[in-house]
This record gives sequence, structure tokens and C-alpha cells, in this order.
Amino acid sequence: VYKSGTGAWLILGNQLKAKVDFSAFEGNNNGNLCTGLQLNVADRGGFKGSNNVSISANYAVVTGPGLPSAGALLYQTGNTGPGNSFNLAATGAVYAGTGTTPASVSCSYNNVFTMTDGQIASIGSLPAVYTVSFYNVTANVTTTLATYTQQILAAPLMSSQLTTSIFPTNIKSSPSILTAAATGGTVNISWTAPVAKFVYASSINVFVSNSIGGGGNLGVDLAPGQTQQLVTVPTTANAQGSGATVEYVDSSFRTIWASPKSPL
Repeated sequence: VYKSGTGAWLILGNQLKAKVDFSAFEGNNNGNLCTGLQLNVADRGGFKGSNNVSISANYAVVTGPGLPSAGALLYQTGNTGPGNSFNLAATGAVYAGTGTTPASVSCSYNNVFTMTDGQIASIGSLPAVYTVSFYNVTANVTTTLATYTQQILAAPLMSSQLTTSIFPTNIKSSPSILTAAATGGTVNISWTAPVAKFVYASSINVFVSNSIGGGGNLGVDLAPGQTQQLVTVPTTANAQGSGATVEYVDSSFRTIWASPKSPL
């Protein structure tokens, strides 16, 4: 934000036409732990052609320390709307639209590149710099839309450091999310703070779904010391799936994410 010579206040922003947000990531999905990088990229509708008509970003490639030499491929899926994160493709996969082979990420989000100790060690000096290029594919012609750089301030934890002590535990809902979903009721999500020091509550996300694609999710930011939060569940008829995730951040800005067994 700055003031122009005419006295008008202007918002400069980060000058990016797409969402780019990378961080070291530690995940715990019902006891399944992983470490790596969360590569959060999305098309926000900012790309325009010469006639000012919107152009979609179909996929992106991220290169940098610890990633494959060809980079990590992330792509729009058939269920991805504007502003939602691209999914990570399997290592070595080529872009094939909605037929792109997805990566298998059992410990968390579909945009987390899980890493071995060797890959983490190869990151080297910090902050580590990564490059992401966005591409459009129209009539089998691929066009580069933009290229940006992004830094991460800390490397992911090595396997010896990845223990349950860094994660929130005992995540519960009272009443259950499934019970509240029928009427859009309020639930209290509570959890036990991590044993490790210098980790701080960041956000929670509550989600619910049914067999016909209904439902929704709701994210809420948290104060650093919180261990419970009231949330109004999205009204969902015949809800079948539900859950909640709790996210922390450590003093080096690593994302620390945990989810219990569903439904909750």
C-alpha cells in the first residue's frame, strides 16, 4: 500500500496473476506421517489474452532444490474451480488434462510433494528459491503464461525429527459434525496442543459431504494458543463423510497439519 503523487492511496499487492504459496510441510493423517513441500498454486482468473479475454492456466511446473530435475507437475482437475489449488501429478507423469496421473499423497493434501531425507538434504542453503511456470493448452498448443519465483525459509524436517510430538492430537467434535450437518448446527472442535515447543495454532478446517456431491467446508483462523473453536457446519442433507483438520505453524514457518480418522 502506498500514496501516489496525487494523494491517492494505492494497493500494489504481490503483482502475481496466480496464487503461489510454498512452504515446508509436516503432515499427520490419522497416524500416517510425511514430510515435504506444500506447493500451493492456483489460477485466480488473472491471465488475459490480447483481447482481454480470460485465459485458463491448465498446469504448472515447479523446479528447485530437492525436486526432480524435470520439476513437479501440478494440474487443474475436472473438479477444480477458479481459486482452488492444483493437484500434484505423479513423478514423471506428463500433462494429459483431467487424465493426468495423480500423485499418491496418503498423508495430506493433493499438492504436497513428499520427500526423502536425501531430497531434503539436497535443498542446501536457505532460503531456498523455487521457480513456477504456468501454462495454457489450447488446441494442442502450449503457451507459457507466466513464471514466478518463491522462497521457503526452512527445509522440511528429516525423518528422525518427524515425530507425533509436533502435531496436535485428540481432535474431537461435540456434537459430531455428521449430526450437526442436517440442520447446519454449531459444533465445538477441540484438540490437545502439540508437546513440542515453538509451534502455534494457525487454522482449522471443517468439511462435510454426501453421496451426490453436496456439502462444503469452512476454514477458521486461530489464535496461537487456542485448543478449541466453535464452527457452524455447512447444511448437508444425508451427510456421509465429515472431518476436521487442525493446522499449526512452527517458528521457522513450517506448516504442521493433522487430521483424525473420519467421519468426525
